[in-house]
Amino acid sequence: MTAWGYRIVRRMVPLLVVLCALLLTVNPTDAATNQGLEWGFDVGDRFDFHFRYVDHQNPVYSKEYDFYFEVAAISAIPDGITGLPIPYLNLSCPVDYYFANGTDLGPYSAILPGLMLPVGNWILWSSIIEDIEHPTADYATFDAGGSSSVWSYSAEYGGEYIPHDQGSASYLRADGVLTRFDWKSWDAMGSPLFEYHITRVGYEGGFPVILVAVAVLGIAAIVLIVFVKRR
Repeated sequence: MTAWGYRIVRRMVPLLVVLCALLLTVNPTDAATNQGLEWGFDVGDRFDFHFRYVDHQNPVYSKEYDFYFEVAAISAIPDGITGLPIPYLNLSCPVDYYFANGTDLGPYSAILPGLMLPVGNWILWSSIIEDIEHPTADYATFDAGGSSSVWSYSAEYGGEYIPHDQGSASYLRADGVLTRFDWKSWDAMGSPLFEYHITRVGYEGGFPVILVAVAVLGIAAIVLIVFVKRR
């Protein structure tokens, strides 16, 4: 991994407190779990993203690029999920990562947060997030919510001698794949350290752009019909 990659991984260690709450230490099963979980995609499915990392202390390390992943296989989902953390061991299916031009993403994939979750029981994920206790922070808030189409969580924590971190992530309920991820970190004196953003191509604020466009066109059509009738 490049020096840039090691730098980001080191910076992301506090962030993993949240992500690791969704990583588990239970025996896998081959079918849908007794908690109603299943993967929301198939082998060969492709998902495109835009990545942006801003290093406020050393701008030379800032990066921005487009990438995608293809699902290579479907993994068994653990049964009896409780949210016991295993650092940086993502509950995921095997995927192949590529830059937008088709070249292998290589070590850059190591810095990516969890890009997928099993669907079918979002109440479970919400309860896991809301039960997180930060081991070292003086203050910490973890919340989960979302809408009918998107599940999301937010986190904020920090302390007198540790960085202040604030972030959120959204996943599409239909397929369990990330739609948006935003994370920012400040040092104990309030100076910005870095910010980290991932946006799924075709989504804006966690909602499919196509749905927003359809909604806008629908409203426009209604207004036009009313206008014509009034004339």
